[in-house]
Amino acid sequence: RLLEYCTQWGWRSPVYSIVSDRRGNANTIAGGRTAWSSSVEVQGTKFNARFWYDGAFVEQSKEDCAEVAL
Repeated sequence: RLLEYCTQWGWRSPVYSIVSDRRGNANTIAGGRTAWSSSVEVQGTKFNARFWYDGAFVEQSKEDCAEVAL
């Protein structure tokens, strides 16, 4: 929906960035985990996802920041 909105207004396509953050202690038996989130830039304004996600759900983090932008 965000891409459609930008197209409708004649704006450039949104630009997504994915970020990661190491969580927990990597020296334990279970090891650490990595949390993932996204941001999107629309017309020079950056919008961050509201939540951090497991690696299997990176696409949902992009959807989250797109919802914030809309």
